[in-house]
Amino acid sequence: MPDEDLLLKDVPDREFGVGVVGVCDVCHQRQAVIILSRERFKLCVLDFLNKSWIKSDEVPRAFTLPFTSTTDFIPTSAVPGGVLHAIRLRPSKAVKHPLILIAPDPVGVTTQTIEAAVRFVRAGYEVIFPDTGRIPGLSFAISFAMNRGFRFWKGTVLMPTTRRDRVLKVLDVCRRYALQDEMVDPTRQAVYGASYGGAVALAYAAETEGLKAVALAYPYSVSPVGRLSSIQAPVHAVYGTADMRAGTSSVALQRNLTRFGVKYTTTVLRGVGHNFLGRDEKTYRVRSAERAWKDLLGFVHSQFEPPVPPKPNLPPGLEVTLPKAVSPVPIHS
Repeated sequence: MPDEDLLLKDVPDREFGVGVVGVCDVCHQRQAVIILSRERFKLCVLDFLNKSWIKSDEVPRAFTLPFTSTTDFIPTSAVPGGVLHAIRLRPSKAVKHPLILIAPDPVGVTTQTIEAAVRFVRAGYEVIFPDTGRIPGLSFAISFAMNRGFRFWKGTVLMPTTRRDRVLKVLDVCRRYALQDEMVDPTRQAVYGASYGGAVALAYAAETEGLKAVALAYPYSVSPVGRLSSIQAPVHAVYGTADMRAGTSSVALQRNLTRFGVKYTTTVLRGVGHNFLGRDEKTYRVRSAERAWKDLLGFVHSQFEPPVPPKPNLPPGLEVTLPKAVSPVPIHS
């Protein structure tokens, strides 16, 4: 009997969950066909979500991607030319998503930026960040100003320049643009930054209301330190004990945030250096990177979701006594 007959033949004794061999209408290969609710689907094992009825005339559709990515052109006077290039990633699920704003790296979009965006969007967050590499003169100006400030300010980044204001304006344009989407939840916003981008994220959080979380990877602190007193959202940072660049900055950042009453937590990983999240860096460590991302995503999620209310205490006499576990009876052969 050919595969087509196995697929189309009405088996009288078919039952729920029975597997039958048939030909997939998508890949035209011999595949398993599952009978559900006494009906038969013509589906491929590799295309399980692409179900269609055997008697339907509909054309099989492709898989629904977990997220989409686009380059949006935002009209604004904050950049030369009046158009800002912003990269946006959106989950495909049609529900309201929290917003993650990624602070730019001085050199522009890097593999760390892209991986961070993919990590957040796969967790169900809408992500947006500016493509600073396409803004004439901005990327070089940011890099030069931050490196100069880091050298002269002993492990912190000097932020009170007009160039810095320009960077924060670009970030704010991206955030306001994303909030216009009805599928973005304006009550759940966070900012993420790594290395020098972490300093930008701290400076932006100090000037922006409504943020629920500030997630950082080996960030530099900012000067003057008085800016940190305006941060209202909790901050979490991941560092490595072998970080010879941002290590001194981490001590200053923790001391100043604690002094200003900002809720600050850290994840310190042993034996890793700066940029250990960068897959194209020599300092990349996969185990440490996965642990860091687990803590960063968990931190952001904990700030977005309401806390679980404690269980109420039962009145005296209504306590429930659970039976003791019964030990299994040993079986002797």
